Amino acid sequence: MKNTIVIFSHNRPTYLELLLKNLYDIFENENYSKFFFSIDIFYSNYQSLPYIKKKRLSYVEINYIISPNSTSSQKINQSFMKYYYEEELGEGFLLYLDDDCILNKRRFIDFFRNFNELSKKNTIYSIYNSAAHKIFKFNNKINLYEKKTAGMLGILLPKKILKDYIKLTNISRVNPNTCADSIFLEFYVKHYGNLILTNPISIIQHIGFIGENNSLFKKDIEFSSSYIYEFIDNENYIELLINLFTQKNNKINLNIFSKIISSLKYRFIKRRVFGRRLIFK
Repeated sequence: MKNTIVIFSHNRPTYLELLLKNLYDIFENENYSKFFFSIDIFYSNYQSLPYIKKKRLSYVEINYIISPNSTSSQKINQSFMKYYYEEELGEGFLLYLDDDCILNKRRFIDFFRNFNELSKKNTIYSIYNSAAHKIFKFNNKINLYEKKTAGMLGILLPKKILKDYIKLTNISRVNPNTCADSIFLEFYVKHYGNLILTNPISIIQHIGFIGENNSLFKKDIEFSSSYIYEFIDNENYIELLINLFTQKNNKINLNIFSKIISSLKYRFIKRRVFGRRLIFK
């Protein structure tokens, strides 16, 4: 079973280098089964890559895929189509990461060491407990949260679900420049009738503060409030930035107009992707 880590790199070579070092520290001490076969890095341009391009991390092969002049959503869609056309989408999983994240080494290893006991055929997991996506309920049988929405960061999905998504929707003809993750996960929740199983203690922390879904001006930063740092220096530094840029006050929300526009745009794109064959209530 070939499982792949998918990384999107957006003109942040230092972040990517740190993430690869983080992964190397995990794979170097191979005290759990070889769960991942390869790492695919979708990068915007050569300024997105470290000076030295590594070809392997321990036993894991690294592939670099150019994705010029593309948004995060377009990279997501490009990756979907790549795996659909170039591989047999049967057994196996894809884990999605962004270059601007860090991983808790011990929790990462523990999760994937025990994953075969948890895995279900038509279930999507998230190892990133984002503060931006509400918890629907706690599943006390497997000690995981259940969510209806999530972003692509930290998503672990069976390739079979991706195959169904491409076959049953118009996504191969529609290349949305936004909302690709939300539309895909809404398809999963409504088509399969399952929710996204999420680690209560996040294995990932998002450390980037500039991007499509993050704005310093709007004080709108995507992060996890349940991540446990392995080094206290990291915690002090990152939490300081998070607190600085996400302070809330009682002033009128000036972003309400942009949220209305985003909602309308999402509905329009979703209608194009789902088409008339898939009508979800």
